[in-house]
Amino acid sequence: LVLHASFPEAELTLQRNRLLQALAIDERKTSHQSRCLFLSKIFGPGHPYATVLGRAELAALSREPLQAYHRAQLQP
Repeated sequence: LVLHASFPEAELTLQRNRLLQALAIDERKTSHQSRCLFLSKIFGPGHPYATVLGRAELAALSREPLQAYHRAQLQP
């Protein structure tokens, strides 16, 4: 599965929609808001640990960059 991942568009769309729904719920929770603020204060803006994916990043996720990353990083 890892070596021959195909990233079907229908599955990608389904997963993206699920993540967007979960994010919409999390954004209303004070625990999510405080975690985002805490991480940005502890690690500083731009640090990978302080970065939380937002709606724009999730909505922009497409098949081609995933395939490129897979080829570059996960192929033997």
